[in-house]
Amino acid sequence: ASEPTLQVYPVRNGNAGQLASLLSTIYGGSSGASSGTRGGVAPGMAQASSGSGAGVSGAMPKRGGGSKTMDLNSLKPVAGSRRPRKRVGRGTGSGLGKTCGRGQKGQNSRSGGGVPAWFEGGQQPIQQRLPKRGFYNRGRKHIVEVNVGQLVAFEAGSVVDLEALKGAGLISKVHDGVKLLGNGDIDRALTIKVHRVSAGARAKIEGAGGAVELLEA
Repeated sequence: ASEPTLQVYPVRNGNAGQLASLLSTIYGGSSGASSGTRGGVAPGMAQASSGSGAGVSGAMPKRGGGSKTMDLNSLKPVAGSRRPRKRVGRGTGSGLGKTCGRGQKGQNSRSGGGVPAWFEGGQQPIQQRLPKRGFYNRGRKHIVEVNVGQLVAFEAGSVVDLEALKGAGLISKVHDGVKLLGNGDIDRALTIKVHRVSAGARAKIEGAGGAVELLEA
């Protein structure tokens, strides 16, 4: 009978005994001497010792060759992504001893000292010297605009509501309402359902045989 095919198993620290037991099972265990094995190790297999990275002679590539393995103990962060902690007050030879890089005396050397970034030594800072104008309207409404010329994406006789406008990619969110403006031309009859419409847009829609229905905001 032909001998079974020898499979390649990499030998690492700690698994030499498991590999020897596996080969002993494959080649008959105690009958290893009669089948050409040495103590359960297949012919051509070097004796694996703990701490060696050897495997089947000539079958397992060396580390760093064409076949690379990744172990948890070999993982490390990308170079430059982690910097060592700044350790101060560890002697003058470290370069950050004694005054710890703060210099001698002064407001910036004290614990809790320093001034804000906008401080200019007591004179009027720039953000107070510049004039102010306008105001922020907290009650403003965000109205989404759609022009008549964009409605050519719909077939004649279509009902163009908010869902249809979203499906065509003309709007993404409704916010506080949708208004139809009169920029562009249209040559087909459509029924438009929006919250607001300009006089020019209404005239173009109705002139093409369509209609405009206003929705409640």
